[in-house]
Amino acid sequence: MKKLVSFVLLLIILAACGGGDAPIEERIIGEWSGLQTSTNGEEVPATWEFLEDGTMIVKIGTLSYGAEWSVEGNRVNIAAGFDPANPTYRDVEFVSDDVMRLTKEDIEETWSRVEE
Repeated sequence: MKKLVSFVLLLIILAACGGGDAPIEERIIGEWSGLQTSTNGEEVPATWEFLEDGTMIVKIGTLSYGAEWSVEGNRVNIAAGFDPANPTYRDVEFVSDDVMRLTKEDIEETWSRVEE
């Protein structure tokens, strides 16, 4: 009985410390806004909407295009519809449920969830 109580307490502690966090695939779903770093290093305001079916919509100013996304470990891989042969990636770290930090090599972007 003591082992069962100890095990239950351990599960409660792990859940309280973040051990019960949902996987990236679930947490990332929704619309996010931030400054996207372009290939020439310029930061441009953008929104990324991650859909449950593994597709996403990228909006930069008046430009909008589709992409596919997938997660491997703590990395989100993105393949734009107009250039699927050149996918890109970002390492994902959730600061909170509504703020995520995306990193690629020496580029770090902070994205905030768009309220519905």
